[in-house]
Amino acid sequence: MTVREALRLGHNYVGTEHILLGLVALDDTVIKDTFSESGVPVDRIEAAVVSVLPPEPQAT
Repeated sequence: MTVREALRLGHNYVGTEHILLGLVALDDTVIKDTFSESGVPVDRIEAAVVSVLPPEPQAT
């Protein structure tokens, strides 16, 4: 799932952001409950992660 998330975002590396997105993509209730209990809104994780990533360079 981690590699899939990296590729989906057009990245040629795997970083911690992809691990987090991969965990959320698993649709595992234990993972989602853990985030929710910690005050992390699961439905906003992807938007938050993507918002702090540097913009992808434009293809020339």
